[in-house]
Amino acid sequence: MNVKCLTRKRIWEVDCWSLDAAMAGSFDWRELVNMLQGHGHSFDLRKPESLLEIQVQYLTHEYCHSENPISTKIESLLNDWHKKTIEYLDRSTLAEIAEHVLTFSWTKKSSYAGLFWALGSDARDGFDCIRRRFHQRFQIVSVRRLND
Repeated sequence: MNVKCLTRKRIWEVDCWSLDAAMAGSFDWRELVNMLQGHGHSFDLRKPESLLEIQVQYLTHEYCHSENPISTKIESLLNDWHKKTIEYLDRSTLAEIAEHVLTFSWTKKSSYAGLFWALGSDARDGFDCIRRRFHQRFQIVSVRRLND
């Protein structure tokens, strides 16, 4: 039985793992700096890039835990950029989605960012287990790649 997702979770309802992975895969951290600077934040751009990126990701994540102009802008962009993936999941049964998650090809960054967002923001019952499996697969694939 195909049960379409009629409502999506708002960004502040999405689990942290899905949110962080979707943002990291969808945005260059410099885009987030620009967005945050536009809302009054300043950054010491002389710091190492890795520190700035973590600082920006953390601050952006914090904004996404509540409704505000930054969180709603990020939510809108993620929904627009990953519309095709969201629509694919909406047309699929839980069994089809579970199979997709377990057989997903990790070759294209934008596709996994979209899947993190689409899974994380889907409000249907039964998605918690599917999300966990996807996160576990991502961790396994990532650790294996570090060993290559």
